[in-house]
Amino acid sequence: MPGGRHELRMAVLVECDGRLGRLYTGFIAPFRHHVVHPGTTRQFERARRERALPTTG
Repeated sequence: MPGGRHELRMAVLVECDGRLGRLYTGFIAPFRHHVVHPGTTRQFERARRERALPTTG
């Protein structure tokens, strides 16, 4: 992105196979959206900041 800005885009492909798959996906969706995705985003941001820091030595 221009100006040194970064943008994180994340996609998750979930294939539901039948009623049980849809039930499971619906059950874990809040956990994914409130725990997994923010944690993954923080991990990417931390790694990006660490790469951007100048090295001394």
